[in-house]
Formats: sequence, structure tokens, C-alpha cells
Amino acid sequence: MDVPSLKDVIDWYPLTATPNMRVTEILQLMRQPKMPSPLTHSVFPIATEVSPSVAKNCIAIVTPTGQLVGLLTERELVRAMVAGELHPDVTAGEVMERAPLTLKLGERATLLTALDLFQQYPIQSLPVVDEQGNLQGMLSLSHVFQQIDPRSLYQHLEQLQQLVTEQQRHHQLEQLVRKRTTQLHQANRALKTLSECNQVLVRATAESELLHDICQVILETGGYRLAWIGFATPETGAGAFAGEMEDLGDYFSINDATGEEADAIAIALRTGKPCVIRYDTPSTYGYGAVLSLPLKDYYASNAPAAPCFGTLNIYATPLDVFDSAEVQLLSKLAADLAYGIKALRTRTERETAQQELDRFFELSLDWLFVSDFNGYFQRINPAVSKTLGYRTEQLLEVPWLEFVHKSDRANTQAELQKLCQGQATVYFENRFCAADGSYRWMAWTAVPVMAQRAIYGVARDVTERKWAQDALLKSQQKLTLHVQQTPLAVIEWNLQGEVTEWNPAAEEIFGYSKAEVLGRCAVNFLVPKELRPTLRHLLSCLLSGKTIEEAIALEHFELEVADSTKIKVAHENLTKDGRLIICEWYNTPLVDRKGQIIGVASLALDITERKQAEQALQLANEALELRVVERTAELMQTLEQLQAEIHERQRLEVELRTSLSKEKELNELKSRFVSMVSHDFRTPLTTIQSSAELLEHYGPQWSEEKKRIHLHRMQTSVHRMTQLLEDILTIGRAEAGKLEFQPKPLDLRQFAVQLVEEMQLLSSAHTLVFRSSGQYDRAIADEKLLHHIFSNLLSNAIKYSVVGSLIEFELICPDSPQGEVVFCVRDRGIGIPPEDIPMLFTAFHRCSNANHIAGTGLGLTIVKKCVDLHGGAISLESQLGIGTVFTVTLPLEQREPLD
Repeated sequence: MDVPSLKDVIDWYPLTATPNMRVTEILQLMRQPKMPSPLTHSVFPIATEVSPSVAKNCIAIVTPTGQLVGLLTERELVRAMVAGELHPDVTAGEVMERAPLTLKLGERATLLTALDLFQQYPIQSLPVVDEQGNLQGMLSLSHVFQQIDPRSLYQHLEQLQQLVTEQQRHHQLEQLVRKRTTQLHQANRALKTLSECNQVLVRATAESELLHDICQVILETGGYRLAWIGFATPETGAGAFAGEMEDLGDYFSINDATGEEADAIAIALRTGKPCVIRYDTPSTYGYGAVLSLPLKDYYASNAPAAPCFGTLNIYATPLDVFDSAEVQLLSKLAADLAYGIKALRTRTERETAQQELDRFFELSLDWLFVSDFNGYFQRINPAVSKTLGYRTEQLLEVPWLEFVHKSDRANTQAELQKLCQGQATVYFENRFCAADGSYRWMAWTAVPVMAQRAIYGVARDVTERKWAQDALLKSQQKLTLHVQQTPLAVIEWNLQGEVTEWNPAAEEIFGYSKAEVLGRCAVNFLVPKELRPTLRHLLSCLLSGKTIEEAIALEHFELEVADSTKIKVAHENLTKDGRLIICEWYNTPLVDRKGQIIGVASLALDITERKQAEQALQLANEALELRVVERTAELMQTLEQLQAEIHERQRLEVELRTSLSKEKELNELKSRFVSMVSHDFRTPLTTIQSSAELLEHYGPQWSEEKKRIHLHRMQTSVHRMTQLLEDILTIGRAEAGKLEFQPKPLDLRQFAVQLVEEMQLLSSAHTLVFRSSGQYDRAIADEKLLHHIFSNLLSNAIKYSVVGSLIEFELICPDSPQGEVVFCVRDRGIGIPPEDIPMLFTAFHRCSNANHIAGTGLGLTIVKKCVDLHGGAISLESQLGIGTVFTVTLPLEQREPLD
């Protein structure tokens, strides 16, 4: 094909501009078909003639060295400026955003190459540049068609068509290879998954471990999104899952499955075949396909009809997974998994059964043993060692015939020979020697297994039963001996009331021989006529097992019924010689092994002499009771007199103890009072005496100031003695009940202020502060007693506080329906020890930490008495070294004086 070269075609150059030119200048260039190039001739030659179509089409933006920067079309520039998107002063460099599509000159750059570019891209002009990027010219689609011969173009199109066909065939082959590669990859992945799952099946020891490991292998090795195993019913097992979606716990039970994947599960369970569902769009969890594989016994004879007990469900993101080959391999995995689950369950059931068998073997109280035909134990349970006292090793080392009693060895050896010949032992008894030298009777059953040449046997210790049988035999012998030798008449009756047993004592008591009474109804000849109906009724009740509903009370007839099976009766009986005697009968029904009554056993005792003695004793008791009643009345009268004297003595003793206690208290109070007076009066008297003597001898020589000091000391001592006497008199009046209580209206605030001022004058070394709150300022109270209360409390606060400390006196009138007023005295003193608080209000009591401070111990006692007269209450809080707070609560109104 003759196609001109690209260099031959490019013989013109486009309009060019530099990037720093404004867009308005560029528009002017594009509208002038003939104009000089803005570039110098030495850098880039310009065409003398430019096609008008090219001139109106675009303008090339190049650097001063001739390298192409971009293209600008007139249409785009005009549209942008009209729309206001470009400012007229904007340069071409600011407008250019990307380089245009170019065609580089070279050996492969032809017009056909340019034509291909015009077909591939929606362009109108194609810049042509050299290897360095310098613009060589512009090509348009119409110019290209003008330069190419139509025949050459047709041949080129055929070549292009062949090339496209080859490319399509190559593309199809690539798709086929890619698809086959994907299938092989999926098959390889499934095979690898199957291989690793088989290894898991071999290693698994527990079903839960197997299920979790299988899901994990499918996830990791298979590269799937999610794998989980579910069972059709909860009874068939618990499922497992592996994957990134943790909220699939609801899917463990197939019956609870929801969503589209439930369709795959239902189809797999219904048909027993694998089911694949692909989704047009990814599901909520992002997977594109799901495969449900039924779990059933694939290796059974009726595998197609075998029921499904669950499904293996695998999720994947791609839509093209789970082809027939992969499904076939994964079905093999499901078959192996189902077989593994069944095998594990069978093994677990077998192990459980074996464990239960071993547990029964170990826990059985009977002997369980396996022996060989040579007479050696192969296996025994602990009951054998426990019964005989030998260790298991000792019993297995020697033939077990060595432990059989010598007298029973021959019979035991013969029984062993029968077992070795194939005959089973239904029941056999012999004795075995125990470690302590005793022997145990064993009853055993055994069967031989000829194929194993072994004997399986069970033996039970019947020693106690043997002993019981021997004891029963001896007991029967002793009973027979007792029946023959007892002084009680032993008589047995059958259901018809006929005598079947008659011992010698009965012959002696009633005079009839055994031959005379056997087969006869003893009621007809042993009982008087008037008592025979009653005795027949009692006998019928015993024989029928019924309770006695009728109350029987006849003369000379005593009846005692413990229950329906035990009746004690005493009545008159006839002897053979016609004498009347009184007998006491003990009747008990006789029963057979089935519990049915077959007769009555009676014991009869002649109590005639005892009854006569009882009558005589009753007469003596009646006389004695009369004497006891008389003597009791005399004793009761004497007892009442003694009790009265005892009560009087107890009363006198209580009065005496009370008097002694009061006298003791008075003596102690007197001792404390004398001690206090001797101490507290001596100190002020000494002060007065010394000051008076000094004034007498040195008064004329002293100054007036010094005289006043001694006079003040004498006055202080006199005040102290006066206060002491006042406290003692107040205590005395309070103890005698003569402390007067005269309540009247009182302004509490004014009272408190005056008291604080008075106490402040007495002690200038402390600071007293008064505060009040509330609405009530007046109350009904005794001002004198209030003065006693708070003067003592404030005086104690001053006395026991550090010099210069603060003492607070607070009045609180709360707005409450009780109508109370609260006084608080707070100091920063030495505090009160906790052990002294219970005795704080006792007269003459001093705290253990206040011995170095003068005091009488009467102040708080007076305070308590005065508070009680007001009907109030006093409390305190104290800490050693920190201070004390006394709180006094008084009623605002007093209707009548309190005692």
C-alpha cells in the first residue's frame, strides 16, 4: 500500500503563541488569516500561508524554544469569555491545564497512525512533534483523507479488520485460559481443603473439636468467606462456625435459619443433594454465592434414601465459584465429615457404654469375674477383694480353687470341668477362705465362652443368708422346746376356729388332752355360754383381718386392742372338771409367705390367783387412799402456814437489805462530804486568816493598793465559801424534795445576756460570746433554777478552759410543734475522759484529769436536778484536749410544777 510519509504531508505550520500572551490577543491572531508569527524566525519559522480552516480551528501554545504546551480553540475561548469564566487579561499559560494528544515523528509515525488516533479519540486537530517535543505542524482529519488513496485506505481497513479479529480470538482464548485456570485453581483449592479436612478427621477426638477445625480449614485453606455446620434438630448435636460475621449465632440451628440461604438449606435437606444459590447482587453480609451440602450416611447401603441430619454451609464472595467439579469435591468433604461425625458418635457411644459397664463392674456388690479354663482369674471386680480381704494381685497369681474350702473343692472342681466342656452353671454354692481365716458362702452362676476359652461368672455372698437359715432352724428348735416347756397355754386355730396345736401347759390349765381338743372348736367347751358370741366375733375379726368396730364391755370381760392384728383379752374360762378360772389371752393372726391369714396363735395364762390378789389389793388401796387424803389435807394446812411465814421473812429481809444499802450510801456520802468540806473550806479560811493577820500587823505600813489586794482575796474566799454552802444547801433541798420550783414568764434572751455579762465580770481572762436564733424569746421557767444551771455550766467552762480561750453560749428556739428551747455551752478546755461520763452527774464525783483544779463535784449534780425539775434533758459531747459541749433542752411552757 502506497501511503505518503508523515514528513511529506506536514508542509505547513499552525498559528502559534507564547504562554504569557493574553487570551484577547490570541483571539485576534486566530481571526487574522495572515499575520506574522509572534516568534522570531530564528527560533520557529512561520508559514506564509495558513489554511483558513486551521486558522479558525485552534492555535498552538509553545514555549520560546518551540516545545508544545497545549492547544486553544476559538470556540472554547469565546464561550468561556461570554459566560464570564475568563478575564480578558488572563494569559494563555493560566488557561492551559493539560498537554494535548500528540503524534511523534518517527519510522512508525504514518498517516495511518494518525488516522487510528482520529478514530480512537474525539479530536479535530492532531499536533505533530519531534523527539524533543518541538511542534512540527498540525494535521486535521480532512487533510489526512485528502493525502491517502482510497484503495490504500480500504486495504488498511481490511488489515485492521483482520487484526481486530485476531485480537478478539486472542481475547477469547485468554478468557478461556483464565476460566480454565480459575476452575483448576478452585479444584486445587477444594482438593487441598479436602486433604486438610481428612487430616482433621483423622486427628479429631471430640465432635466439637472436629466441627470447629473443619470450619476453620474451609475458611483458611479454601479461601471462602464463611463456613458453618448446623444440625436439623437440637438433639442431633451443637453446630459450629468460622468466619468474620459474628452475628450468625442464630444460624446454628437450621430450624431457626432466616433469609435466602435458608432455601439452600431446605433444598439440601429435602433432596439430600448439594444446592448452590447465586445472587445477582451481594447479600447483606457481602457474599455472592452459598453452597449447602447435606450431611448423611453416604457410605450406607441405602445412601440415596439415608436421612439428612444436618448441613455443611459454605459462603463465598465471587459469583463464579462452586462449579460442578468444586461441588463434587466438596460433596466428598461433606461425606467424609458425615462419616467422621458418625464414627466419633459411635466411638463415643461405645466408650460411654464401656465406661458404664466398667462403672457397673467396679460398683457391683456381687462378684464379677472372668476365669480361664485352667482356673486362674483373668479379671475380677473390687467386690472379690473386699469380700475375701486379699489384694487383687494375690487373687490373680494362684488358681482360685486354692481359696475354696477344702470340703467344697471336689464339688467345685467337678463344676469347673462341666464349664470347660461347655455346660453353664445355673446355681452353685461353695465356701471361700478369707484372709482373716473365716469362710464366706458364695452362690454363683457362670457361662463358658468356648471361642475365648474363658468363663464369665457372677457370684453373690450368701453367708448372712446361710447364717440366717441356721439361726432360723435353731430358733424353730428353741421355739418348739419353749412351746413344750412354757407355763403358758399355746393354742393355734385354723380359719374354721378348730384347734391345730395344744401344748402340755394347755393340758395342765384346762384339763383336756391334746387328742381330745384337736379338730374341735375350743370356744364351745372352754368359754361360758354367755361369752361365746363375743369370743366368736373376736375370732372372726382376727381371721378376716378386720378392725373391731363394736365396743364390748361385759362383766368379767376385759378387752384391749392394740391394732387389728394384736388383741389382749381376759375373761372366764371353763375347765374339764367344770371349774371357772380367769385366763388372760394374747391373740395374734398367723400369715403365710404371701401375707394371707391362715389362722390364729393364742397364748393363755391362768390369772385367777392374780385377780384375787388384785381385788384384795384394791380394797387395801382404797383404805390407804382415804388415809392419804386425810394426811394430805393436814400437810397442806401446815404448808400454807409455812409459806406465809417464809413470805414474811423474805419481806423483812428485803427491807433490811434496803435499809443497809441506804445507810451505806449515806455513810459514803457523809465521808465524801466531810472530806470535801475539810478540804474546800480550809483553803479559803486559810486565805482569810493569813490576809487578816497581815493587815493587822502590816496594815499601817502598806499602801492602799496593797490593802485592797488582801481585802479582795478575803472577799473572794468568802464568796467561794458562800457559793460552796449554797451548793451544799441546794443539794440537800433537792435530795429532800424541798427544792422550790416557781415557773413564771421569762425573757430568755435578756436572761442569757445578763448572765453572760455577770460571768464575764467574774473572769476577765476568758472571752464569753453569746448567740441566739429563733422566734421565741419568752418562756415559762424558774429563773433561779435556770441561773443555777447555766452559771454552773459557764463556771465549769471557764474553770477547765485555757486562759484566753473562747467560750460560746448559744440560745436556739426552733420552730417546732414540741415548743422546746435549746441552750448550748461550748468550751475549748481539757475535755472529759469517756470512762468518767457515766458518773458525771453523781454528787462529789471529780474527773480523773481534773484533780489539779479546785472543785467540789456538786455543780453538775445541781444542774441535773434543776433540769429534771423543768422536765428537760441534758446531754454532752466531749473530746480530750479539744473541748466539751453541753446541750440543755427545756420546754417553753410549764403548766404545773414538776416534782
